[in-house]
Amino acid sequence: MRIHFCAVMYAFWLAHFYSFSREQLAILCLTCAGVMSAEAMNTAVERLTDKVSPHYHILAKIAKDGAAGAVLISAVCAAAVAFLLFGDIAVIRRVIAFAAQSPLTLVPLLLSVVLCVIFIGKREGKE
Repeated sequence: MRIHFCAVMYAFWLAHFYSFSREQLAILCLTCAGVMSAEAMNTAVERLTDKVSPHYHILAKIAKDGAAGAVLISAVCAAAVAFLLFGDIAVIRRVIAFAAQSPLTLVPLLLSVVLCVIFIGKREGKE
């Protein structure tokens, strides 16, 4: 979930460089919401399954695999949407030129990358 949260943050940051229509922004929002919703449901299914069936059971495996499959499907669809929305090479060059203007323009971005790595790597306590 943390990886997807960081990806959503960067998708909206990158959207700043594009002149998206309202429809394109709506597609981006709905795509991000779909991935985050699938990830939330996956987390809920996994936690509930671990609580109800602490030992291996084939039905627990099927439930977990199904929830993880839903996340995979939504993530692959989100990647396709990202390719269609962000695939304009002229805008990508403009983003690179923006970053090349001054090394100081990269400091907030690099700081956010470090914070995301820490955020993603943070381990939760298990019950």
